[in-house]
Amino acid sequence: MKPLRILIPRLILALCASFAAIGVKAAQLQIQFTGVNLEYFVFYDAAAGPDIGDIFDGTLAGEGFLGGDGNPANADPLTFMDFVVDGGSAGSLTSDIYLDTFIQDVWNIPVGGGTVQSSGNTYSGFGFDLLTQPWCASNCWGLGLDIDTVQVNYSGGEISIHGSGLATGVFQQMLPFGLELDASKPITFDFSGTSLTNLTDDGTYLTGFNLAGTGTITGTLVPVPVPAAVWLFGSGMLGLVAVARRRKNT
Repeated sequence: MKPLRILIPRLILALCASFAAIGVKAAQLQIQFTGVNLEYFVFYDAAAGPDIGDIFDGTLAGEGFLGGDGNPANADPLTFMDFVVDGGSAGSLTSDIYLDTFIQDVWNIPVGGGTVQSSGNTYSGFGFDLLTQPWCASNCWGLGLDIDTVQVNYSGGEISIHGSGLATGVFQQMLPFGLELDASKPITFDFSGTSLTNLTDDGTYLTGFNLAGTGTITGTLVPVPVPAAVWLFGSGMLGLVAVARRRKNT
């Protein structure tokens, strides 16, 4: 068996290496929310000329291009929001939570089903926002994203919406529970419809629907450094070993 004077330093170094690995590990954040209420409407824009199809939150109809201002009055109330870090819940919200979204230029969704891609937001410049700051009337972002191009898939009975990009599309974040997305890592979002109603079409393409369901945002958190106390403990142990060796040599 190796003497303790050899084993102890190796154990301490292994412990410090483990703490270092923990300190730089990038945790994955998944924001899961329910109560999504989206609308799709195709209309004729006299200025632009062609028919335009937009997907927006449930309160935006009839309000023009409002939204994206962090105002709950212009957003769709959600019922539940769970913040999951590496598979474990970091906290949940059940009130004063909203989805503010506007996805522009989604058209030619085939009646028989298919996938189309939006063309990006020309007018409003925002994709979707999660509002989680109930104490303010504006600038209430929990997470504001400028990821505007999405894929919309219609399977004949269900509609799902998927988008991805870099977290540099985050123009504002005030997430609860001390969470912060890493601006250099990819971020994705998905909406899934559990209830599709008011479906209309022109015989070839969809012209409108209401979509109720759930949403998920997935990204990477800013790495949390190992607490200073851990490093102090490790360096202190190394110091004790050094003192013990010096006494033995003398």
